[in-house]
Amino acid sequence: MNYIDLHLHSTYSDGTLTPLLLVKEAKKHGLQAISLTDHDTMEGVSEIIAHGITYGVEILPGVELSAHIDSASIHILGYGLRHNDPLLLSRLESIQHARNLRNEKIITRLNDLGIDITKEDVDTLSQTGQTGRPHFAQILISKGVIHSFDEAFDKYLGQNGIAYVPRKILPAADAIRYIKEAGGIAVLAHPLTIDQSITCIPELVETLKGFGLGGIEVYYPSHSKAARKTLFELSRVFDLVATGGSDYHGHSQTGNGMGKTGKNQRLPYEIFEKLKSRLQTT
Repeated sequence: MNYIDLHLHSTYSDGTLTPLLLVKEAKKHGLQAISLTDHDTMEGVSEIIAHGITYGVEILPGVELSAHIDSASIHILGYGLRHNDPLLLSRLESIQHARNLRNEKIITRLNDLGIDITKEDVDTLSQTGQTGRPHFAQILISKGVIHSFDEAFDKYLGQNGIAYVPRKILPAADAIRYIKEAGGIAVLAHPLTIDQSITCIPELVETLKGFGLGGIEVYYPSHSKAARKTLFELSRVFDLVATGGSDYHGHSQTGNGMGKTGKNQRLPYEIFEKLKSRLQTT
């Protein structure tokens, strides 16, 4: 059987592997198709498509947009977008600008706390110029301020951290519209990170469906068998495509391995075919 992974990150956002290394890793794990879904950028897509051709791995252009609806923070995956679309690229550039402004404020807060950190420190960790909180966590670890990513986010960078700075993010309706206007399909990412009990997810999905949502990420490492069953039923009720992926960020990440969406669980190519079929009708 052929397998896929539709949720991967590279050095173009907060992953540790380049697009080339992701393709090589996919080939090693026997994956026939993958999607690069970096945070708020598609800069690595042309590169990974070229490497996919070389190594015989099918590539679906993707992105993961941060968004909000009411007070809830959510992520929207976009698949099959025109990754060189001028309007989309302009919109993504605006999102990156907001991210950069946030980084400057985080640096100021850390400096005020007596932690010596500069913009150059952060930028040197990024091979692409895009930086975020994971890069700050790496620096805090390297300086001996904390000992782990979890500690970095719990104490400093997470929502309850003393150096936390909220970032201006898109309304969910806009995130979905941006994806659709670039020819893609919008998918709600890892729903259980929004509500572990899933009780509020049906209402959320119904609202997002009204904005143009086209799918739900049903298969994800932290989703139990029962959760997957519930989410799949939701996708059926609302006529949404069911997708999945590992949310793989590289070798340094604990937990999710490429191509795995749970213990001994891999995604069959059939899921990719259904997504492509839905894309043809959007």
